Amino acid sequence: MKIQLKFFASFTAHLPDNAKGNIAEVELPEEITVLGVFERFGVPADQAQIVLINGIFVLEPERASRTFSEGDVLAVWPAVAGG
Repeated sequence: MKIQLKFFASFTAHLPDNAKGNIAEVELPEEITVLGVFERFGVPADQAQIVLINGIFVLEPERASRTFSEGDVLAVWPAVAGG
């Protein structure tokens, strides 16, 4: 199954080599969860502040069980500070 990853800020360093900017299309097993994606790409789950699938926020307790469908878009931001 193919999904699109969009990693932002410091998380872009965890994208695969085929990424264009902060976006990569990846092939994943159908049963993989959000936390499984984090593990596969080395994203520290405890630092993932904003997690969206197709623009819909995924609460932290749901990340261990939420799976994907073909063509989904996973967008992830770490906690960021600004002023």
